[in-house]
Amino acid sequence: MKRWKTWLLVLLVLVLLVPATLLVWVVTTERGLQAATRTVDRIGKLGPVTLQIRDVSGSLSGGAHFGHVEVHHRNADIVAKDIS
Repeated sequence: MKRWKTWLLVLLVLVLLVPATLLVWVVTTERGLQAATRTVDRIGKLGPVTLQIRDVSGSLSGGAHFGHVEVHHRNADIVAKDIS
């Protein structure tokens, strides 16, 4: 009985630790931010919205730069360049 409690605790720690670690990586590193934007580009559509992000540098915590951002919706198209 004690063994399953140990495994349950390990699983709980992993369920909490892995997303927290990924979030810190995305927010604090340039490589993490680029990976997140590549994932958004790969997904493409988020409901009725299509989002494209290109030329990303920096980090969210230290100042990010987005070279090109496009948001397409059936009611509007938004294009922004050189966002810091």
